[in-house]
Amino acid sequence: MPIDCDFRIFVDRRKAAVSLRPGEFLFREGDAADALYIVSHGTLRIMSGIAVYEVVEAGGIVGEMAIVEEDKPRSASVISSTHTELIKIDRPTFREMVGDTPDFALMVMRVMARRLRIMNQRYRPQAAAW
Repeated sequence: MPIDCDFRIFVDRRKAAVSLRPGEFLFREGDAADALYIVSHGTLRIMSGIAVYEVVEAGGIVGEMAIVEEDKPRSASVISSTHTELIKIDRPTFREMVGDTPDFALMVMRVMARRLRIMNQRYRPQAAAW
């Protein structure tokens, strides 16, 4: 799936890094949320049950819904398809980035809007004509 922007341009690579092996979960649907993640290297699958919602590659983000909507659990699971390196963006850092870099905030909103449109088309085919 093409990404809207390479989010790696917005972060210092020295920020908190997370490494995943193939098949390892970053988080599971229903988990508490404390961060979003920028994929530095590798591929992830966003899933619910056996349904794969999206494949996210280097430069993409996951976890944006739960960080924007505080006190809500993760809406999907994220599992690594390959060896994956991620940059963890916690809530304070997210707020700082949104305040300091309006383009970052716009790109996050674009990802959320695109994902919502895809889900609408997938589960309400008549929405594709809107």
